[in-house]
Amino acid sequence: MKEPGHEFRWLCALPPAGRWLVPVIAVALAWPLRQGSSTSAFLPASSPFIAVASAISVRAVSVLALLGAPVLLLVLVYPRWFCRHACPVGLLQEVVERLRPDAPRRWLKWPAIGQGLVLLTLGGALLGYPLFLWLDPLAIFNGFLNAWRQPVALATLLTGLGLPLLLLLDLAAPRLWFLAACAGAAGAFATKAVQGQTAPPLRPPGSLDEPHFTAVCARCGNCAQVCPSKIIQPDFGAGGVAGFLTPRLRFDQDYCREDCHRCNAVCPSGAIARISLADKRRHVIGPAVVDLDLCLLTKGRECTACIRQCPYQAIVMNSSDGGFSNQPHVDLDRCNGCGACESVCPTRTVRAIRVQALAVSRAFRDSRGREDPSASRPLHHE
Repeated sequence: MKEPGHEFRWLCALPPAGRWLVPVIAVALAWPLRQGSSTSAFLPASSPFIAVASAISVRAVSVLALLGAPVLLLVLVYPRWFCRHACPVGLLQEVVERLRPDAPRRWLKWPAIGQGLVLLTLGGALLGYPLFLWLDPLAIFNGFLNAWRQPVALATLLTGLGLPLLLLLDLAAPRLWFLAACAGAAGAFATKAVQGQTAPPLRPPGSLDEPHFTAVCARCGNCAQVCPSKIIQPDFGAGGVAGFLTPRLRFDQDYCREDCHRCNAVCPSGAIARISLADKRRHVIGPAVVDLDLCLLTKGRECTACIRQCPYQAIVMNSSDGGFSNQPHVDLDRCNGCGACESVCPTRTVRAIRVQALAVSRAFRDSRGREDPSASRPLHHE
């Protein structure tokens, strides 16, 4: 009886030099110096682990997920070939392990940890929470490359620590990184129970609801890499431990441009939906809220920065005494939370107008019996 996968034995005969084409191609696809390039989506999207787990969790199959279909078929027929010959992380691990051929490998006799994590992830995906999705090697490799996007900053460099940490751990104790990652993920899962106690950060337009977003996001860095405004930054704790290194929006210097939806086109896992530019404009990131105690206009000073900057004409001048005291008013039927107003507000250190996450706004409004803005409500634009 022939061994399963014997038809693909010729694939294992690739010359050593040919195997190095794998990381070269991977780097070429996700090269961080190409601003706005969408090819960085191809690498993590070709992972069958991300494709299957995210499709089960999101209950939909994206166009990008189809890239993982041929790899999935190959893995089913010949499970170890992809990891050994076509995965850039697997190749780097093999090189590192050869540096310490005498390293202890007692844990290799343990039950198949990798297969167990895959089953746990797929089981969690059925409940909408694929626990170990962020451990995908292709996403880790992609995140390392995207950490070097321009301009280079310490915060973005930290997002690429996954690959060097994995290789260092592999050097000290080959193949033990699965156990360490499992322990870390278990801690993150435990914090999910108290996630609601932390105010959620702003997420890119089209993102899943917060509990599902932190689970489905692969932390690959694609959305931040293609954002022309550089407003997508890694989350280092604002969303709780479960959201560590997931993308969040910051409107300190710029805003979510009305003519851009690049982040919606490059997410390989479906954490950020693939929506059209028209749908993206209608999606509500969160409502802009004015703090009248900080607003310069309410203090009698001349300032209309937020009114002039808003691309949706959602902020108007409001006067209750014939024009002697003015204050900005946000029309929630027009505002989608793009952050243009916040980015130009001159008050420091806290801006007088800020975009709030929908969950935060909902709690504020429910406590006062007001209508809650929905992420799917239509916006009225001229």
